[in-house]
Amino acid sequence: MQFSTVFFTLASALLFMAPAVSAIACDPLSACNDKNNYPPGHPCKYTLDQCDQHGAIFSGHCVAAADGLKCQ
Repeated sequence: MQFSTVFFTLASALLFMAPAVSAIACDPLSACNDKNNYPPGHPCKYTLDQCDQHGAIFSGHCVAAADGLKCQ
């Protein structure tokens, strides 16, 4: 009984972590603003292929720009 409780606890934790780890924005502005709302210097990721998660993924850090924070 104790093994199953630990197993389900760890499995649940992994399920809740997966969406946060794999969240990739559709453009450099959305990578730091909108739902993400990251501060300057925070790591960010985005893709330019119509939000295609299988396309090229760009990584950077949030930097202040004229139109808000931008992932560069």
